[in-house]
Amino acid sequence: MEKEYGTIEDITLRHTVIRTWQNKRQIIPNSRISEETIINWTIGDLTVLWAVDFGISYDSDIDLARSIILDEINKHPDVMHEQDREAKVRVTELGDFAVNLRALFWVSDRPTAWRTGTEIRESVKKRFDGGGVEIPFPYRTVVFKKDMKAERAG
Repeated sequence: MEKEYGTIEDITLRHTVIRTWQNKRQIIPNSRISEETIINWTIGDLTVLWAVDFGISYDSDIDLARSIILDEINKHPDVMHEQDREAKVRVTELGDFAVNLRALFWVSDRPTAWRTGTEIRESVKKRFDGGGVEIPFPYRTVVFKKDMKAERAG
C-alpha cells in the first residue's frame, strides 16, 4: 500500500499485518485496506514487467542510448528472454533538461526485479560515461539586466 509491497503475515478482524521488503511490519486497519486498491503481485503469475527510467541530454544520440540500454538489459542473467517478452526502450518525455527514456523488461518476480533494475541502471551509467551519452544536470541560464539605478542616474 502507498507504493509499498510485502507479504501478508496476519489478518485479524481489526487489522492486517504486512511484512515489507525491508522486514518492517505494517499494521493497517482493515477499514483502510477496504478503501484502497491493492495489487497482488503473486496471484497466478509471479513474473513482473519492470521499468527503469533514464534521462539523456538533448545533444546525446537517442539510438546510441537505446542500443546501450538494450545491450545491458539483454546480457543480464535475470532478465527473461522469451519471444513475447522482449525488452523495449521508449522515449517517454521531452523534459525540461532531458530526453527521458523508459526501459521495460521482464523478470521472474518483484524482489528480483528491484535488484535487477539497480544493477542495469549502474551498468548503463558506466556505459554512458564511456560511450559519449550524457546524463544532464538541471541548469539555468541567468541573464543580468543593466543596472536600473545606473541608467536612471546617468
